[in-house]
Amino acid sequence: MRFAYLDEAGISNPKHEPYAVVAGVVVNMDSDFRRVEAKIREAVDKYIPNHVYRLGENFSFHSKDLWHGSGLFPRDIFSVKQRMDVLSTIANIIFENNLPIVFGYVDRERVKRELSILYLSANLPLPSNRALLNAEISKCFFRCFKRIEYWMRNNAPQEVCSIAFENNDENRKLISNLQQVLVNKVDRTGVFAESEYFQSNHIVEGPIFLNKRQSPIIQLSDIAAFVLKRKLQKCTRITPIFDIIEGNISHATVSGDTVSLARQPDAIAYLDNVSGR
Repeated sequence: MRFAYLDEAGISNPKHEPYAVVAGVVVNMDSDFRRVEAKIREAVDKYIPNHVYRLGENFSFHSKDLWHGSGLFPRDIFSVKQRMDVLSTIANIIFENNLPIVFGYVDRERVKRELSILYLSANLPLPSNRALLNAEISKCFFRCFKRIEYWMRNNAPQEVCSIAFENNDENRKLISNLQQVLVNKVDRTGVFAESEYFQSNHIVEGPIFLNKRQSPIIQLSDIAAFVLKRKLQKCTRITPIFDIIEGNISHATVSGDTVSLARQPDAIAYLDNVSGR
């Protein structure tokens, strides 16, 4: 049994975050879970030695806080080097435990143009900011979903996989409905065209929604999504962290009716191109 733990990044102001990303790690719950969980707890004990574990909660490493020096890692207490050391440690948990990274991303300006043309052609008012964000997240999730299915078919063909998504009230219904379309044989009228060519054979049930404090492993997804977003934004400072997890990224493409990623360029080549490497 596998779990794909997913998180999102790049969904604030499009001027500052031109790419939206849904990314995460695939975990073998029998052989990987306890070992990876223990490694995350070791990192907590190393960097936050006085942390007290409360009932039902774990310490949460937030990539955004580590990057900017905010939240639980204020810059007046934690230097840039210390914060980057923490990010490196968490990224190394992904690398050392050979956890595959799956993801989907979109150019937000392109989604806006495409959706605006669609609305105007139907004589509808231009899409709201929420409608745009829903479209961005849907496309990201769908593309990530394809990569999960591809990885399962090629690496764990006899197993099934469930999705665990970072909890967000706004996205819960959106993601749940989209997954049902992709998992079940239902009427797809009105669903964006990409889904017409895809049906999952390995991803089962509905998604589970978790808070980061409830699940140490979903913090790895937070790191993966954040790093890929920064890489797409041509951020050179993220390169040392990206280099740690680059080999874990599932980026191969598949042609045909079952799993088609033709609309999304090869991940590594694309990330290298936009980052100026």
